[in-house]
Amino acid sequence: MPSGVPRIPRREEWILKKICTRCGEEKPWAKFSPGSYWDDGSVRRVQSYCQDCHAEINRNRPKKPIAPERLAYLVDYKRQQRAALRAERTSDGKRLPSAPIRELLNRAVKDTEDWVLLG
Repeated sequence: MPSGVPRIPRREEWILKKICTRCGEEKPWAKFSPGSYWDDGSVRRVQSYCQDCHAEINRNRPKKPIAPERLAYLVDYKRQQRAALRAERTSDGKRLPSAPIRELLNRAVKDTEDWVLLG
């Protein structure tokens, strides 16, 4: 479940054991990434490589070079995103018209003749 929140293994996942097909060590299911789940959310099957082996594979994977036209697009996109964020932080971004709310408050003050009653 890739939700950005680390998964907390259940108690039985520390009891069940499996042998990693890459390093050959016997480890608890909790040291393997889930492959599929049961309907109740418990792990049905784990992957064949342990998490340590997966991490080592990913560390040693060669990086793909980015094409120059793709890189130019990404640079422009990031620049636009930073400018939009900067404008939002400095209040230079989009603003809503204040006339309707001002009119509503002025009418309410005239009717009640007191700001305290607005709360």
